[in-house]
Formats: sequence, C-alpha cells, structure tokens
Amino acid sequence: MGMIGRVLAVLVVALVPSATARARTDGFFLDVSAHPDRVVPTGSDVRVTVGLHAAGDPEFTITAVMSDRFGDVADAANPALVDTSCVVPSTRLPGDPVPPPYEWACSYIVNIAGGLGTVVDTVTVLLTLPDTTELTVFDDVSVSISDASGAIRGTIVDDVTGTPVAGVHMMAMGPTGAEMSTDAAGRFDLQGLEPGDYQLVAGNNVTMIPSEYAREWYDDAPDMASADAVTVVGGEATTLTWGLSLGGVIEGAVTDELTGAPLAGARAVWVAVMPDGDWEGSFVEAADADGAYRISGLHEVGVLVCFRAPGYVPECWNDVPWASGSGFNFGGDQIAAAPRTVISGIDAALTPDAPATTTTAPVTTTLPTTTTAPVTTTLPTTTIQPAPTTTFVPAPVNVLPATGGNGAHLTIVALGAVIVGLVAVAAARRPHRRACEGP
Repeated sequence: MGMIGRVLAVLVVALVPSATARARTDGFFLDVSAHPDRVVPTGSDVRVTVGLHAAGDPEFTITAVMSDRFGDVADAANPALVDTSCVVPSTRLPGDPVPPPYEWACSYIVNIAGGLGTVVDTVTVLLTLPDTTELTVFDDVSVSISDASGAIRGTIVDDVTGTPVAGVHMMAMGPTGAEMSTDAAGRFDLQGLEPGDYQLVAGNNVTMIPSEYAREWYDDAPDMASADAVTVVGGEATTLTWGLSLGGVIEGAVTDELTGAPLAGARAVWVAVMPDGDWEGSFVEAADADGAYRISGLHEVGVLVCFRAPGYVPECWNDVPWASGSGFNFGGDQIAAAPRTVISGIDAALTPDAPATTTTAPVTTTLPTTTTAPVTTTLPTTTIQPAPTTTFVPAPVNVLPATGGNGAHLTIVALGAVIVGLVAVAAARRPHRRACEGP
C-alpha cells in the first residue's frame, strides 16, 4: 500500500531562479499503490495507481509524473511501460469531476521481472498552481516477488464482435481475492493469488462499478454456484479470454403529472430481482434535462424501477405507490430485462406533494379624481318698475263772481281746497309703496 506522500514546494518568483523549501506541506499529498499489492510471480504485470489528494477544490496543472525505476510514466512511448493513462500537462479546474477518492489520478502498467524479493519504487509528481508556485509530491510503492503465488490474466472481449472491452470491473474469489478493471486493450492481470480454485465475475455493478456489459460469472454462468472454476498454480499465470454480452436497456422519462413538464434530475431507482426473490442491490440513474433516464448493462433478470424527485410523491412502475420513497420498500411491476434488448416507454408522471399555493396580492383600485366645477346659476333680473307717478292737478278753481264778499274768505277757501287735494294724492300713493316693499 502507498505511504502518505511527502511534499516539497518550489517557490517561483518572476525572473528569479527557483528555490526549494519545505513549504505548503498541507493541502497536497500523493498516494501511490500497486495492484495487486501482494506477492506476485516474477515477470508479472503490475498496475500502479497514482492519486493526488488536495484540500478543497483547487486549480492546478500536473507537469510531470516520474518513476525512479521506469522513468517518465506519462510517456506512452516509454518502452518500460506496458500501458499508461497518465497525460501531461494535465490541468484540473475547480468544479471538475473528482476521481474518488482523489482530486487527480492516473495509472500505468509495468512488468516486474528479476529475482525474488521486494521491489521498491518512488513515484514523483510535479504540479504548478495558478500563482506559479511549483510543488514536488512523491510517494513510495513496493511489490514482493515470489514463486509461491500465481496469477489469472487475460482479455475480456465482446461475445459477438470479439472487440476488447475496456473499463469492465472483475473479481476473483477463492483462497484469496483480487479485483481490477480492464485496461484500454481489455486486458486484466489478477496477481498475488494463492494456489487453488477461483470463481470469476465481471460486468455491470461488480463492486458497484457500472458497465454497459451484463454481469456474469465465468464462463457464461448466472451465479457463483454454477461458475466454472479457474485453477491457479503457484509460480504460474493462468491465461484466458472471456466474452461478455452487451447488457439490456430500460429507458423512459419522468414528468410532472399536472403540467407534463420533464423533471430534470429525477431519480430512477432500480433493483434486480433474483429467481429466489432476493434483491441484487439498489442502483440509481438520474434523469437528464429532458427528464429521460437510461438503465443499462442488464443481464437476464426481473427489474423493479421506482421514481422520486424533490417535492413529488414517489411511485414505482406501473403507477404503484412507493411507501417510503427511499430504502428498499420497492413495489411495482417487474420488467423482464435481457442482454442486447432495449425496453422503452417505462415512464412515470409524478404528482406534486401538495397543490401549489397561489397567493393573490390585494388589488388596490384608485378611482379617477372627478373635479366638479362650481355651477353658477344666474337668476333672471327682475326690474321693478316704479309705479307711475300720479300728479295731482287740482281742478281749476272757479272764481265765483264777486258777490261783494270778503276777499279773505275766498283765500281760506282756496287754501282748503289745496290741502284736500294734497291729502288725496298722499292717500293714493300709500298702497302702491307697500306693494313694492312688502309687508
């Protein structure tokens, strides 16, 4: 197993030569391990994994990956290498997918030849940070060579086309155990195995690693009990070619039952039901932006599929309630999957947990302002004409012929007549004045 890496930092300043110091020892360390990490026969191929741990979510660029024994292990033309996935320069940006449990990793395969004993190697990784700081991170790896153990090696191919299948995970179970994924050429090399009989399994979801190829036991067996035994002899490697079948597919879409809108990120959770009724683990596939999901790598098995999304009532195929929405309380109708068979239209329309609450904002209505101009009513002008003035004209005074009477007496009579006339005029004017003035 790899030891905790040690870190040396090289501080770089523009136009100033680099200087080495033991700085930035936190945040980065290297983990280098060999597969198998036990005793292997001489001449065995060993895969070395180089994993870089980094605190947080940093940006950095790998500029070199070097081995003390084998040189530049990022150089595909290096004759000491059987194969390599290491590439330089290789930049890791914040938010990039992380190869668990590392922030950056690669691997290479070398052949371990020579005498018996322990082979120790040191692997060094050079990296640069955005502020131009250069780091040198290194770790040791060791492999023991012995004639006491054996190996199982070979190639996994497509059982129809014969094309090598890369990235398929496999395990050997027997006196000891071993596992690995095939390389780009479909090769595997399980080493450090004690002599004895082994059963091999490869394909989809072996140790939870997905594959497009259906899981099976060697050779073309549905379970461990019916698998062919592979015998390992100490100091020897058993070689075989193994054909796997492309797995079956179940696909569909998850939507909102009320609106029909796709539910991006919804989960299709599925289990394979074995003939004895036991379940073969629980696996999750996420729906894409169109609500579509795809389950692949299925062997001949019954499959239960249930669906869930935040804010929705979970259910199983076909419109069967999923009581808990999590765990293993599965229900629904089984779907009969088979290799190289695509089953489409396994859709689900999920109901929201509760009707959407609509909040209606109060409506304020502002009535238009009506300005009423004052109404001026002009009453008709009534002109009261003054009553006609009556001018009293005294009757002509008849002068009696003189009778020889007193002249003074005539004067008094005349004055009395005038007074009587004036009184008559005043009496005639008084009623007319009251009619104009009112009571």
